Amino acid sequence: MDKFPESIGYGGIWIKQGKKSKFLSISGTLAYNGHQITINGIAFKNENKNTNKHPNYNIKWTDARPSETRNVPKPPKPEEDLPF
Repeated sequence: MDKFPESIGYGGIWIKQGKKSKFLSISGTLAYNGHQITINGIAFKNENKNTNKHPNYNIKWTDARPSETRNVPKPPKPEEDLPF
């Protein structure tokens, strides 16, 4: 049995009912360049699928943000606070 590649994140998919049809709601957290990023999106069944080259579902990413607040460096002290 083939092993899956090492995971860079985790998430979940929920089936939801919209006004016209069902769709998938997607949420996940990924590691990118040492930072955790949370992404959200939706996926709809591709009704125009003609060949195997077209995807079964189309995904629209709706939100991406850092999972944790970043440590922003403090601004330098004003010149009058310098010891010299």
